[in-house]
Amino acid sequence: MNFINIERGRGDIFMDSKTYEKLQALRRYKEPIQAVLRTVKKHDKDDPDTEYAEFALENGKIIGICKKEDFSDYSFRSITQFTGNIFNVVITQMSDELDVNKVQVSVKEASRRSADALIRELIELEQDERLQEPTYEAEVTGYNMNAQVPTIFLRINGAECFMKLHELNYGRVYKNAVDRYAPIGERIPVKVLQFNPEQRLIHVSRKAAVENPYQLLSELAEGDTIVGRVVNVDPRFGVFVELDQGCTIKGIVPKTIEQPVLDEVVSMRIVNVDVEKERGSGVIFKFPFGRKKVNDPTAFLYN
Repeated sequence: MNFINIERGRGDIFMDSKTYEKLQALRRYKEPIQAVLRTVKKHDKDDPDTEYAEFALENGKIIGICKKEDFSDYSFRSITQFTGNIFNVVITQMSDELDVNKVQVSVKEASRRSADALIRELIELEQDERLQEPTYEAEVTGYNMNAQVPTIFLRINGAECFMKLHELNYGRVYKNAVDRYAPIGERIPVKVLQFNPEQRLIHVSRKAAVENPYQLLSELAEGDTIVGRVVNVDPRFGVFVELDQGCTIKGIVPKTIEQPVLDEVVSMRIVNVDVEKERGSGVIFKFPFGRKKVNDPTAFLYN
């Protein structure tokens, strides 16, 4: 597909000489600039491959057009899901005329340049044996919870990273914890654990970047009470409850209490806490908000 035809500015919206020189300099040096993806359009409404994005530059006065193939190294069926998001873009082509308010941009090129800068930084840190010192802000881009080792995928400054599920938090981490700690699109703190510059593999951990929540439990003694939410019910290993501090302990269910279900809020009496081993347990003695209603597919038989 050829470069999208640049139309002349509409109404009184034109590119003044100062803006023109600024954008030309940004294009020449391929400097990434932040822009909002304002709208996604198609040249052919029946062909998704003709999609292109329009970015708002210079407070919306200039339109940056990004072809679908210049949007990402990944193949998306549609890029409409990204409407309203902020991206770094690089200007790749401009008209020589001032009365044109459109430029061609590339998200892919901006991501590559940012990723290259991060790779160089990580190489230097590894050489200085300081790889695990900095904390980065990573955007969650996806999951593979069905893999042998469930994995979370992230992006730091355009560079693709991965994190194993157990590195999401301290203690026991279950698959349903991803929605709370790392929803897609969320930015979370991480540290780099390992780095392969040849394959550009970046292994990160949220656990390494946040405070150990089990330290907060060190003040609890046997018999103290606390509230939490059931995050796992396993027929073999039992019930596990996540506390508001962000750590998970085993829930002991006495015979006088009905078996809790997933996401139910329970009150517990602490039995023990081991900060070093990131373990703890408590006896469930109450459902402070009542029992959670569970749909019974056979209920109609008894009505």
